[in-house]
Amino acid sequence: MKEPAFTGHREVFRSLEQWRGSGRLPHALIFLGPDGIGKQLVARHLAAALLCESKEAPCGDCRSCHLIQEGRHPDLWNLEPDNGRIKIDQIREVKKAMAMPPLVSRVRVVLLAEAHALNPAAANALLKTLEEPPPETYFLLVSHAAGWVPRTILSRCQKIRFSPLSQEELTQILGKQGKTISTRILRLAQGSVRWAL
Repeated sequence: MKEPAFTGHREVFRSLEQWRGSGRLPHALIFLGPDGIGKQLVARHLAAALLCESKEAPCGDCRSCHLIQEGRHPDLWNLEPDNGRIKIDQIREVKKAMAMPPLVSRVRVVLLAEAHALNPAAANALLKTLEEPPPETYFLLVSHAAGWVPRTILSRCQKIRFSPLSQEELTQILGKQGKTISTRILRLAQGSVRWAL
């Protein structure tokens, strides 16, 4: 997997890269850790690497990478909360699409950026899919509130734990955005870019 443009979480990145490179990446991963530390960035980078057509994935140049950049890759399902909840109709739509093979890439990726927003019916429908995963499909779940994610879902996913960013990493990230933050605010942010901002 190509070195990511984001800062931090290098150990997590290396583990994911080893799994992907050896063909041992679990079909369902859940990224857990505090809010605003980059879990979604890592999930999106992994999704792009899985869908990319190049060995140096994500290359940024192939058809798949261009479709991801344009937000219209047919094999990448981004499930966002609707009025604060991920609903069963969204899961049913994904399941229906999974009856067909991937359209552009060799695999398909389902990304749930806020897995804690699954309503009970959606969680049950997703659980059935995770128990009998369709071929060529990866589920990447992200949550800063593991206690709100049903235990049955957690038990079907490989848990990837993220630590807060260091003050140096926060300073570097915020510096790239042209922001200078005081040491006091950096301490209060507890490793979260979102809290620092």
